[in-house]
Amino acid sequence: MKWAMTNQQSFFKRWPWLLLTVVTTILLLYMTLYSWRHSLRNDVNLIPLAHKALAIHCLTTDTCHNSYRTVRYLVVDLVGNVVVFVPLGLGLAGLIHREQWQTTFIIVMISGFILSFTIETLQLMIPSRASDVDDLIFNTLGATIGVSIYLSYRFIYDLGVTNWQETVTSKS
Repeated sequence: MKWAMTNQQSFFKRWPWLLLTVVTTILLLYMTLYSWRHSLRNDVNLIPLAHKALAIHCLTTDTCHNSYRTVRYLVVDLVGNVVVFVPLGLGLAGLIHREQWQTTFIIVMISGFILSFTIETLQLMIPSRASDVDDLIFNTLGATIGVSIYLSYRFIYDLGVTNWQETVTSKS
């Protein structure tokens, strides 16, 4: 039987998840909204995977001027956009964990999408930033991977605790 936590117990159990979520969000906003380039050109890509397909075509047909740079672009863009949102998914999942895992999964996935959409929309207003639908896709994937890791951990942890409790009670 589950016991109800007081508000203070709940806060102390969830504060690391809150800290991870807040720090990750601040870092994401800084990394994505700060102007790293000093150009006034604003790029917008609304066609999913268009730039990635061109880069892969360039690599497979051996028509790239600089293959190393193209591979680097693909790896940094694909992996980077996924990896930076994984801690957000973990933090949000720990913060809002619900009994029904599906609810936690959907809330975190939608929250990752909303934050990424907000960032991409704000980048439209910053002259030196690029807004790309691929970032929205891969950022949401990163948050989804984060919540999946959290839920997998919780499932394994809860299963272990249940088995341990059954073992202790059966020996008594």
